[in-house]
Amino acid sequence: MNSAMELWGHMDKQHVQLSGRKTATAALLLAAMGFAPMASAQLELNFLPAVKPDPNNQYLKTYVTCRHSADEYCIRGLHDTNPRKIDPDLTPFLMEMAQDPTTGDYFYHTLVGDPNSDFSQESYIATTNGFWADGFIKTSSEGQLNGGIDATPPNSGILNPSVTGIFYDPLSQSSLSGNGSGRPDDIVFRQTVKSAGFVQETIKANRLNKPKITQAVNEAGMSSNFVLDMSALTYFGAAAQVTGASMINTLLITDTQTDEVLTNFDVNTSSQKSNINAGKYIYNFGNGSGGSNGTYTYETSVYDIYSTNWAAFSDPTVNVPNF
Repeated sequence: MNSAMELWGHMDKQHVQLSGRKTATAALLLAAMGFAPMASAQLELNFLPAVKPDPNNQYLKTYVTCRHSADEYCIRGLHDTNPRKIDPDLTPFLMEMAQDPTTGDYFYHTLVGDPNSDFSQESYIATTNGFWADGFIKTSSEGQLNGGIDATPPNSGILNPSVTGIFYDPLSQSSLSGNGSGRPDDIVFRQTVKSAGFVQETIKANRLNKPKITQAVNEAGMSSNFVLDMSALTYFGAAAQVTGASMINTLLITDTQTDEVLTNFDVNTSSQKSNINAGKYIYNFGNGSGGSNGTYTYETSVYDIYSTNWAAFSDPTVNVPNF
């Protein structure tokens, strides 16, 4: 079982708007060179803004905030005195620039959704030297400005307002959107997905280490508990392909009428020959910004992250406009 989490790639880059934020952002996440390792305590995954904008620092600013009725600034398509009237996607969204006070490193910090709802995602991705053509600081990821073909960047979010960026479908190929291209040791994130009887959390709390995935399903007559913990594993060196993740995988099925146990499975005790190779992979630096746009080498299999059909992750009933 190889980690599916590496297909996410970078969080949104330096775009100002997202089209279909829930699915697009869920599909875009993992993911620079020359940055000293940072203690995870400096990058708190608490779903709160990281810093207040600093008027004396052009980089410490809020680019987009669309989380509460009092501070809405989510413009898509045509401008209007009340942007909410013309925004078809009401998903709470915030993007800002944060700085580590210890190392001085800058990060794009992005919040999507609401942790009390069915979806939420928080991420930090490190910046690198230089600027994209649109004037935004580069991140440890590749691709063009995304955010949807109808996205309209406000001048206040562009360091060089005279440069007009081109916006692309965030679920398009990686060469445009940058999906999956991020350097994984330059990001931390947390994502939750919830529904009736289902909860899933994926968290990467440390830049240098891999994620931990937790999933629980509790329906009538069925209880499943799955934990794939790769958080002690790194992305580089021979050892990264030798040591696999720890796993909990149990399934209990009972007859709802008689309470008879029909299935009681535990991967650690019930399987005759289990081979858990999740987490046994390394990251190979690419030619993108900060060492991004790289590839992954797995112990026993091959996965081409850049050939993923990202549009397959989109549910047209919840993503507006439809792709």
